[in-house]
Amino acid sequence: KFHATEHALVVTPLDAIDTHWLSYQLKYLNLNQYATGTAQPGLSVANLKKVAIVVCGYDEQLNIMKQIKNIEKQIKQKEEELASIPQQKEDILKKYL
Repeated sequence: KFHATEHALVVTPLDAIDTHWLSYQLKYLNLNQYATGTAQPGLSVANLKKVAIVVCGYDEQLNIMKQIKNIEKQIKQKEEELASIPQQKEDILKKYL
């Protein structure tokens, strides 16, 4: 649950849609490109209603999310490995110098 302000747009799927898939789809659409105004650009409901979203079947959405989660897991593992490298270097320097 949350409390949306008057400046928030809330998206509610009308059909069986995986919400994680939908969040990636919305990010991929780069909705800021539809912002209007000069001083404080913003998204209007009228502009966003015109944006079409291609929705694949629910099973395909789940398959896509499974692949994305697998990639995100790999990214996290690689980031953890990279983060440990400076300490490994420091350990070698302390041991031999």
